[in-house]
Amino acid sequence: MLKPSGHIMIIDTGRNINEYGQVFQDAGLQISQSMGLGFNGWWATPLTDSYVVAGNKPALKRQDKIKKENWSYK
Repeated sequence: MLKPSGHIMIIDTGRNINEYGQVFQDAGLQISQSMGLGFNGWWATPLTDSYVVAGNKPALKRQDKIKKENWSYK
């Protein structure tokens, strides 16, 4: 769970960058970064690339904040 205006970053050595991007989009996150890390991302050898996917959850709109504050059990 990510709070409104929250940030998430995943760094992986697999080639799952497209899968992570799809999951982020399905969850309503805005992708802010999606790329390979090049030689700076080598964890073991040049044969093991690393990739980063970063996203942000949009802030609540004013009317959504008001609805949330006025919510109660009935």
